[in-house]
Amino acid sequence: MKHILITLCFATVWITNAQNHAIAHVSTSEHIDLLKTKAKRTTAHHSNHYFYSIASVNSSKPVKQLQNKIIDFNIRTTHVFDNSEEATYDIRFKNSNGIALVTYNNEGILIASKEVYKNISTPLPIRKLISQAYPLWNIKSTLYTVRYNKHQPSAKCFTAVVTKGDLKKTISFNL
Repeated sequence: MKHILITLCFATVWITNAQNHAIAHVSTSEHIDLLKTKAKRTTAHHSNHYFYSIASVNSSKPVKQLQNKIIDFNIRTTHVFDNSEEATYDIRFKNSNGIALVTYNNEGILIASKEVYKNISTPLPIRKLISQAYPLWNIKSTLYTVRYNKHQPSAKCFTAVVTKGDLKKTISFNL
């Protein structure tokens, strides 16, 4: 089920961006140090690894809200949780701008997540890069994806569609 939902999300994005337009990829590892600044969380929690892997002080409000909902969720308190056997639990979280598919193990530990946020506000460092590279262009839409796996590095990608008259470009930033 989660593969179908993820496929539908990406197919929707692919179809809506199927017009002929240029695609630019910008490596921002050295340009956007502010995005890598970590937020601080003071409570000990079973999702701390997730929090420190994906949290950023520059995240928009809908992203922070959904990620806090993921962090604060306790699978152990649900009626479906059973730690007597090896199992994983897939939970879907949603808010007005995003959807997240989160996998927990039989110990209640968050082991993976796939998050997609549409039309969120563009972080200031990315806005500055776009305005420098494409002056007088407008940001038409945004897509922010986060992939977390407890045993692998997290992957975050911010994609913006910018327009100027009839011209349209898609710009991706790996964060």
